[in-house]
Amino acid sequence: MPKRNSDKIWVIVLVLFVIYYIFTSFGPSTLYPRGLAAPFDPKEPDPCVTKKKCLIVYVTPWCPACNSSEALIKRIRDDFKNSPEYGMMIVIGVASQPELAGKALDLGENTFLDTENKFRKAAKIYAYPTWMVVDQNYNILSRMTGGYRSYSESIRQELFRRLKIN
Repeated sequence: MPKRNSDKIWVIVLVLFVIYYIFTSFGPSTLYPRGLAAPFDPKEPDPCVTKKKCLIVYVTPWCPACNSSEALIKRIRDDFKNSPEYGMMIVIGVASQPELAGKALDLGENTFLDTENKFRKAAKIYAYPTWMVVDQNYNILSRMTGGYRSYSESIRQELFRRLKIN
């Protein structure tokens, strides 16, 4: 008889853990990137600070999907460069300092380094690349993961549709 009660307790614990995971992993959450990722160029301002929405893409130097998405990332960054509403921040992490710096040189402006993975942990990023849209208060409005092999207008439009960017 005690064996059955023990089994019931484990089932209840498991169910509670699953419920906790679901509620803490999905839905609106707040992200505070300032101070969690440092700009590669210290003179460069935060590209999201005055924008209505900001696209944040998190990449790693060793990720094939991240590397194949570079053309799309650069194109979107260039599209948003003069936008009064949208900004873009590229965050690079999960690598050594020299690898992060090398990737930052490849990607160019609006690049931030997550040297201690604090940004990745705060944003609950577990797959690369991760694309997120945040509002002025850095509340995550939408997110998705996955890379793209090349740039095309249809891929860009699909990404914007999925991330709810007009």
